[in-house]
Amino acid sequence: IVGTSGSTLERFAVVTAKDGVDALQALGGQVPDIILLEVEMPRMDGFEFTKTIKRDAKLSHIPIIMITSRTAEKHRNLAKELGVDLYLGKPFQEEDLLKSLREGMASLDARSRDIIRRRWLDADSKVTLQELADEYGVSAERIRQVEANAMKKQLEDAGAKVEVK
Repeated sequence: IVGTSGSTLERFAVVTAKDGVDALQALGGQVPDIILLEVEMPRMDGFEFTKTIKRDAKLSHIPIIMITSRTAEKHRNLAKELGVDLYLGKPFQEEDLLKSLREGMASLDARSRDIIRRRWLDADSKVTLQELADEYGVSAERIRQVEANAMKKQLEDAGAKVEVK
């Protein structure tokens, strides 16, 4: 379960779990930016976890990267049917994974910026942030982070010293 810390992709805030059941508990109402997942886990495997996530309206938009030693075509096809965004066989190249994470985060940031622009351009709109987040498949928290970072950058460009928490 991955999110970013601040506006850079150099640091990822990571939550780990030993299996799908623990991962669901670790979510605890949080909406991560990306989920990295192994197929072979006790109690709830990666396929069952993916089914559970994709059935949840608040979580179904989260990109899932599955990493596994099961590289047969039937496993890849099942993952694709369930909504897995990227299926990496082991061994994998760490740089490939990091590149995929960066691309995923950039896509989320782009969608977040679209929402922010929409909110700023139509300040009289009655559409809530959560409704926009659901429409674009981005968590409201992610949008707030991107918005705060954009404001921070504008203020710093103007010479102000700003810390976003």
